[in-house]
Amino acid sequence: IAAFAQKHLEDTIVELVRKQVRKYNIPYICLSGGTFGNVRLNQKIAELEGVKSVYIQPAMGDGGLGVGGALWEYWRTQKKWGHQFLRHVYLGPEFSEDQILASLKKHNLKHYKKTNNIEKLIAEALVTGDRKSTRLNSSHIPLSRMPSSA
Repeated sequence: IAAFAQKHLEDTIVELVRKQVRKYNIPYICLSGGTFGNVRLNQKIAELEGVKSVYIQPAMGDGGLGVGGALWEYWRTQKKWGHQFLRHVYLGPEFSEDQILASLKKHNLKHYKKTNNIEKLIAEALVTGDRKSTRLNSSHIPLSRMPSSA
């Protein structure tokens, strides 16, 4: 069943994209939404004649649909295409180390650790069953809330 579903998905979506590429002469494809987390599907789209580049919007859930719709409308109304690649997907607020430390103090959170290898620290916490650890990065200053036994 899974192989049939994958084949049907590929055939259907690839044909839809092929028609749009031909109709609008679009060499750069931007895809968004959960369906486009399917690597094999994206590979087939990238291999289509006339496609120079495929960009998968990083918000794989339905939240990415708005970005795709906005890009489509921009292209449709402006008849031009300009793009920049995201260097990272961390688009939320940024906090300085001083702000983070002030917040920890304000909320009386004393069990934290500054580390240069936060991934290892979090992996160890997960292995030991610590579900209370959190991660916060600030301009490459990773902090993790440690369990109260730390």
